[in-house]
Amino acid sequence: MIRRVLALGSVSLIGAAAFAVSGVSHVAAGYTSDCGTISGSTEVGSTGVYVIAGSGRTGSATAAAGVCVNNTSDGGLVPVGGDLEAGASPTAGAGGGPGVYAVLDGSDHNPVLPPVGPIPTSVLQGYAGISNYETGTANDGVDCGCAGGSNSGGAVGVKGVVTLPVPLIVCGDTSGPDWDSNSRDGCFVP
Repeated sequence: MIRRVLALGSVSLIGAAAFAVSGVSHVAAGYTSDCGTISGSTEVGSTGVYVIAGSGRTGSATAAAGVCVNNTSDGGLVPVGGDLEAGASPTAGAGGGPGVYAVLDGSDHNPVLPPVGPIPTSVLQGYAGISNYETGTANDGVDCGCAGGSNSGGAVGVKGVVTLPVPLIVCGDTSGPDWDSNSRDGCFVP
């Protein structure tokens, strides 16, 4: 019983954080869906709650830590799931150097909500956070159409209207719901 209460409390916290981030940045999450597929994840009992330690979502971070919660469609106890992970590693691409990230990313199996103004219907399936960690080619806001890597920030804007050079901010939803596998860097709406 205590385990279930703790699990539900953790899930509620992540769900609330995902909802809060989605309202601010018009996105909130999409790492795929099963927390058990994240490198270094260990389930806490049979709760659908996983602790992440090791190389994390990218499988290549020098150090990563976080928590991931499966939603009910993936064997969890709550309707909204996702992961919150922070990590560090040397970054790929031009310039190299140290890379760090902290990203909240929701399950691609989270429920689809009705649209509210510019906020898209898949808002709980996107991601938001900060990052300069790159596993592919840094492209600072340009959708390179390439295989991509992690979103390392570098630009924010309104799609097709304006792009501003702003480091670290990352988000994605409709054009790139997965932080660790994206052909665009930065954060754009809608």
